Amino acid sequence: MFCKVFLLIKKGWQSEGIVIADRCFETIHDVLNLTGFRAKEQLHGASIGIIPMGSIEFHGPHAPLGTDSIIATALAEKVAKKLGGILFPLIAYTPCPPTTREYPGTISVKPETMIRYLAELFRGVLATGVKRILVLNAHDGNIEAVRAAGETIRGEFPDRFILLINWWETLPESFVNSLGLFSQHGGHGHGGPLETSVVQAIRSEAVDLTHGKDIDVKPGTPDEMVHKECREDRLGAWAGYHGRISEASKEKGEILIEESVKRVVKAVQEWIGSNV
Repeated sequence: MFCKVFLLIKKGWQSEGIVIADRCFETIHDVLNLTGFRAKEQLHGASIGIIPMGSIEFHGPHAPLGTDSIIATALAEKVAKKLGGILFPLIAYTPCPPTTREYPGTISVKPETMIRYLAELFRGVLATGVKRILVLNAHDGNIEAVRAAGETIRGEFPDRFILLINWWETLPESFVNSLGLFSQHGGHGHGGPLETSVVQAIRSEAVDLTHGKDIDVKPGTPDEMVHKECREDRLGAWAGYHGRISEASKEKGEILIEESVKRVVKAVQEWIGSNV
């Protein structure tokens, strides 16, 4: 057996029939708060360790540099309340693409550095006795590094698992459109109304829509637009972000957070059930 890495991309997320844990854990076991004499007991055999991943990256003049990190942290805390397990600190310094590195505030780490760091982190977490790792990711640039790091430690931890869930993929365009929240691409896009709404719901003071303007996404799928604006035919619509940000709101963000958490929890429960 070997450490297994799963990249969860569910194209057909459905709202009907979702069943999630019917209880919340009163206390989140944050690894930073574990006292030394209890650490071994609480870590060894823990059902899951949750690691949020974000970025420090320009998301437009209206949104905070920590957009991805704010989202990942908040969702991870809510998921931990449903699933239990151990909550690990946010990973914020991560690889960013050339198309945002040229904008103020973006801090990027080389992919090869990130892979080495993640491999050591995964080794360390699994060595404590945690059975599974959930990487709850809010930044497109982290996907390949997580996968590569998982491959690096294959064979070292029998019967252990690593699951990567990209939060935005829990809210596919078709589903968001069914809610009637946004007028274009389900609000998806780098620094667009979907992301911005969620940040408003978490930390409203970090968003100032008066400093941004609506930038329509050119034809193409949201995946083609996110962090892939280097194509010459896309550059005309690129200002470090895109989307109709005037459609963002705290109320919409609250709806989206609730739906995303439901889907993450359901996916993890199914994953654990099929990999016991």
